[in-house]
Amino acid sequence: MKELTKDAELETWLPLLLQTNDSIFPSGTYAHSFGLEGLVELKLVTGLERLRDFLLRTVAPALENFELPMLHFAYEAALDGKIDRLLELDARYGAMKAAQELRTASSRIGTQRLQMLLQLAPHPLLQELEAKRAAGHFHAHLPMVYGAQTAIAETPLPAVLMSYYYQALAALVSAAMKLMRLGQIAGQRLLTECLALAGGITTRAVKISEANAGWFSPLLDIASAQHETAYTRIFIS
Repeated sequence: MKELTKDAELETWLPLLLQTNDSIFPSGTYAHSFGLEGLVELKLVTGLERLRDFLLRTVAPALENFELPMLHFAYEAALDGKIDRLLELDARYGAMKAAQELRTASSRIGTQRLQMLLQLAPHPLLQELEAKRAAGHFHAHLPMVYGAQTAIAETPLPAVLMSYYYQALAALVSAAMKLMRLGQIAGQRLLTECLALAGGITTRAVKISEANAGWFSPLLDIASAQHETAYTRIFIS
């Protein structure tokens, strides 16, 4: 039997990445449906097939064309220690989120992640970002904080993009199981189907230029805007 050897490089970035993407990590993701509850209330996502359609035709393309490219740009900026560039990307990302609820959700989750990271793995770059946030110059949108975290840890870019893609989809599947009749096995099968596309999506995402990064989903924006004033709701967004 071949003796297993330790991968010292892997050990420098993988443990914290797993910890901060785990469901027990208090980033506040569990409190958000990212517009899904609004779509359910409008009876536009009512079961497994429509949820599948939403994930494959709305969420996956948004990740490929907007979220992952912005994460890529943030990661590169953080590798170079370019704080001003991160602030610029943060402002642009927020401006491209049309619905207030979705902007706020990203900022809240990113802020919580940033402040938890400062407790668990403090770093001068994170400390400077928190100082900028406290001064009102940084909204701490999730892709910027995620990019900074993974750049500091020297996480390989494919792992950065793949893990972000996974956590975004897992959060929506988790929310869906609270909003509709969707069993755990059905949810996992759907997640497996989406993850089978991850390689192609992340490969294409890194080729998208900054000028072409973006995704427009008016239906999701409308559902999120209406959800803000819903009479009853389970999730914050």
